[in-house]
Amino acid sequence: MEVEQRKISRAVISRLPRYYRYLGDLLEAGVERISSNDLSKKMQVTASQIRQDLNNFGGFGQQGYGYNVQYLYDEIGKILGVNTTHPMIIIGGGNFGHALANYDFSKNGFITKAILKSCICRPIRSATGLARRNSRTDFLNSKKACVC
Repeated sequence: MEVEQRKISRAVISRLPRYYRYLGDLLEAGVERISSNDLSKKMQVTASQIRQDLNNFGGFGQQGYGYNVQYLYDEIGKILGVNTTHPMIIIGGGNFGHALANYDFSKNGFITKAILKSCICRPIRSATGLARRNSRTDFLNSKKACVC
């Protein structure tokens, strides 16, 4: 049995993360069902557009009954690939890198495995003779890296 291949527009694909985020907010608020009309008010697209978008991936709702928020959230998560975990390395162990490391990316399917920074134990001289920190290029070209 052959699965039908569908071309899905960029506009539909770009709206999926918005649906996913909003459905997550609804789950946190304890909402169990939502109609395409109510969803359209928040998403600023028509209810018809929402139904068309979701029909690209199969039938999720029931006419007159709306969408089960948890089920729709889970299914869009599968489509987006956020229901699986992805290892992640943060390159740049300065203040920004550490701030990123403190953010909980796991709820979006990313697990931080390491933070890498270039070693600044030895200064590199620039063309002007002034000492500077290792650049991203220096880091990528070097064989040394510190794991914070």
